[in-house]
Amino acid sequence: MVADVPSAGSTDWQTDQLFRLGGLESESAKQWFNDLRSDAHRVVDSRPQIGRRTRVAVLDSGIDWSHPCFQDAIAESRIVAKSFLQQGIPGDVDSNGHGTHTAHLVLKTTPHSKLFIARVYEHGTEEEFDNNISSVVQAIKWATEQNVDIITMSLGYRCENASIKAALRDAFHKGIILFAAASNSGVNPRFPISFPANIRQVICIHSSDGDGNPSLRNPPSTHDCNLAILGEGVAAAWPQDLFTEREDKLRVASGSSVATPIAAGLAALIIEYASQGGSALEIVTKWKRLKHCDEIRKLFQSMTRERAGYLSIAPSSLFDYHGEDMHQRVCGRIADILDSL
Repeated sequence: MVADVPSAGSTDWQTDQLFRLGGLESESAKQWFNDLRSDAHRVVDSRPQIGRRTRVAVLDSGIDWSHPCFQDAIAESRIVAKSFLQQGIPGDVDSNGHGTHTAHLVLKTTPHSKLFIARVYEHGTEEEFDNNISSVVQAIKWATEQNVDIITMSLGYRCENASIKAALRDAFHKGIILFAAASNSGVNPRFPISFPANIRQVICIHSSDGDGNPSLRNPPSTHDCNLAILGEGVAAAWPQDLFTEREDKLRVASGSSVATPIAAGLAALIIEYASQGGSALEIVTKWKRLKHCDEIRKLFQSMTRERAGYLSIAPSSLFDYHGEDMHQRVCGRIADILDSL
């Protein structure tokens, strides 16, 4: 089912295969987010918000609704949570931690988006995921019905599942951008890129450090699955009930399931920016083309630096402009990329 064989005695595929907990927040990860705020957030926030917010669905283990990191978004009605588990298990709690971490990474990257949290697992064991295929399918259909712009999935299987694939293809054809984690299988030839990251309709995301160097546990890249973004040593929210003393309620994690919500958040940020109005020279007239997996994939490819066979996404390559004409230059860059596709 999963992208790689768990370590001896372990049943938590998320921790072993897509997500590694522990260590200190890396300095390069801190700097990456500092640069994101000083470049991308600065440019995006300098334009008035017009129209609806970008909508991002997160398929994961739920969310700690009470966590301080989410209170501003909750107060603005920007988080909706729904459980697709058995009756009585709510969507606004998280007994695993992974979903809370993932949701916070989306908001750290795109602070004004609206999140749709779909709780599709509780503990993250292989047995649970084998039995919860219908939960994932229902969550994809629900996200599609909510007219989300993006679905991010930090989950993976060894083999394709026809029901999940059909739901994803339907979402794709309705203009929803799909992201999924590549896996942390390393160079293991038996279990390369996991499903659904390995299908054409989904943007596959690998992990890198804050300097753009690919993570050692990435599976081998392919021509269509070689995008990477920050996923090493990243701090984000963790359920308060899973702590005993630590006051900041954050945990550090690494892996492609950390990188995936960051990539999804960056896509949401770009769509939010490109959809805003302005003077004739400060708009992207064809911005709706960005609401498609193939267009976002190609836009990301234009924002990358090649590192050891992977294309490392650098937000500053699009947003590092200053001065009175910065919106004209950023919008012009996006428009030129779209025209070249």
